[in-house]
Parts: sequence; structure tokens; C-alpha cells
Amino acid sequence: MRIVSRFTDYYDGLRSLDREDTPLYVRETTTTDLQALTTRARADVLAQLGVLWRDGVVPPFPDAIPDAERIVVGFCGRAFAGIRAFGEMCFDLDEVLTLVDARVADRGEREIMRQQLESTSTSRWRQGLNRATWQRHVEGRRVDVGPAPFIALRAPVVVVSDRELVLNPCLRDLGFARRVDPYAAWQELSLFLGNTLLLDAPPPPRPIDDALKAHAHGFDGQSFRNTKKRPKANRSDW
Repeated sequence: MRIVSRFTDYYDGLRSLDREDTPLYVRETTTTDLQALTTRARADVLAQLGVLWRDGVVPPFPDAIPDAERIVVGFCGRAFAGIRAFGEMCFDLDEVLTLVDARVADRGEREIMRQQLESTSTSRWRQGLNRATWQRHVEGRRVDVGPAPFIALRAPVVVVSDRELVLNPCLRDLGFARRVDPYAAWQELSLFLGNTLLLDAPPPPRPIDDALKAHAHGFDGQSFRNTKKRPKANRSDW
């Protein structure tokens, strides 16, 4: 696999082990502000995302943490859901609790957050993130969503949140190495780009045989060597 990119990601160190020119990954990041779109345009984008953005993949919104948002990393047919809390990506509850301990200075506020997050309440009236909802989220975290969203968006890596859609982002900034190690990431990208994302590509042109190529240029089937018969040389004086 060959990568054309303006930034370096965490799996790029595998380039030295893979010197093949194909498949080609043009890793150009594009960002779409979902909140700035019209209702119809947003519906079209969500239709392309399909099962990549749904309640079964996205955990409930964590109201215990201010300014947190739901986020899903779509990677080569799979979905890795989590939340962005305190400006960092968290893929499980332990990571969230560690951030709470590190970022919340007030002890009382910190204890309230931890109690809400550690709660096992399953009340239908309770909203937000707790131990029960995170447990269901962890069990279905690595959901195989299939190739449809990635083919529709023409990208092997898709990150979607409540606010924006990002194609081909830098996974190192999301700490994605905690979910997929560099070697596995390189292998999955190479296979996904070389197989799945090429399924909807137009077939290569059929090779044209020499006879058809000659006919297209106005030549008949006669050999060029036999078009003119040369007179035999007079060898009587030899």
C-alpha cells in the first residue's frame, strides 16, 4: 500500500515493510459541519452513514460530563463508539473516570460525577451515561457495520459526532492505537482499500487483440511482409 498524505499517522511506520504501489490511499482529510447543513442535506449525509451512526452503536449522551459529545470511529467496516470528554477521546468508562479524576479539581463535583458514572440504575427516566449503559455499549462496541457507509463516502476511515463528519482523519489524535495496533491497522487498511472499496469501481477496459487493433487502423488481414512480392534475383552469372 502507498499513502499520499500531508500528515503522519500512527501506523505509517509500516511503510518500510510494504513497498507495493497498490492500493493507493490518498489520505486527504475533509470535515463537514453537520449543524451548519440544511435539514435535507443533513438527512442525505445521515442516509450515507447508515448503520454507522445509530443508537445501537452510539452510547447515550453523557449528561454527567459538561460539553461531552458522542463520537464514532468507523474503520474499515467496523464501528468503535465512545465519547469525547474534556477534549479527549474515550473508548471505555475507565478512561472517562481517569479523566474526571485528572481534570475536575473540586472534590465534591468530582465525587458527584463519579457517582453518576458508576451508577447501575436502569430507570427509564434516567438520561445520560452510567455503568449499565456503558456495559451495553462495551459489549457491542466493535460492531461490524459492513462496507456500505465507507463505499458511499469513498473513505476507509470515517469519524462522526453530533457536530461534524470527518473523512480520513488522523487517528493518532484520537488515540486509536488503544483499539487497533499499528500492524493490524496497516493490514486492514491495505485489504479494505484493495478489495472492498474497489467493488463499485468501473471494470478495467477489455484488452484489444492485435487483429481488431489492425482492423481499426484500416489494415486487412494480410501480412505486411507479403504485401509486395520482390522479383527473384538473376543468378545466371554467379
